[in-house]
Amino acid sequence: MRPTRRALALVLLLVTAAGLGAAYVMQYGFGLEPCELCLYQRYPYMAAVAVLAVGLGIGRLRPALALALLLYLTDAGIALFHTGVEAGIFALPEGCAAAGGPAGDLAELKARLLAAEPPRCDRPAAVFLGLSIAAWNALLALGLAALAGVALRFAADRDGGAAARARSAGT
Repeated sequence: MRPTRRALALVLLLVTAAGLGAAYVMQYGFGLEPCELCLYQRYPYMAAVAVLAVGLGIGRLRPALALALLLYLTDAGIALFHTGVEAGIFALPEGCAAAGGPAGDLAELKARLLAAEPPRCDRPAAVFLGLSIAAWNALLALGLAALAGVALRFAADRDGGAAARARSAGT
C-alpha cells in the first residue's frame, strides 16, 4: 500500500516546522547568532509551512506540494551557496562582511569596539560530523524536495485511487 499524498504532505509540514524550530532553538537556546545567509534560508521554510498548511486545510495538495518542492529547491540553493561561501568557493556577499576599514575618529573606534561583531557568513557557527549547519540544511532541503517530488509523482490519492479507478471503469 502506497502512502497517501495527504500523509506525505503532513510529514513534510512537520519536518519543515521542526527544522525551522531547530534553527530558533540554536539561535535563542544555544546563542548561535545567524548570519544574513542563515536568515535567508529560513524564509523558504516559513513559506513551505504556510503553503502546506493551507493545502492540507483546503484539500489542494498537488499545488501545495508543487510549490513546496520549489521552495525546498530554493532553500537548497541558498544553503549550497552559503556552504560555498564558508568553504571559500564563492565570494563573501556584501551584507555578510563585518564592518571594517579605519575608524574616522576616537568616538567611532570606541563604538566599534563596544559593538558586538555581527556573525559572518564565511565562518560556520557550528560544525557537526564535519558539516556546517548550512551544509546540513542543504541536505535537509534536498531530502524534503525529493519527498515532495515522490508525493507528487508516486503517492496515492486520498481515497487510494478508488475515484480514478471508478472513472476509468465507467469509460
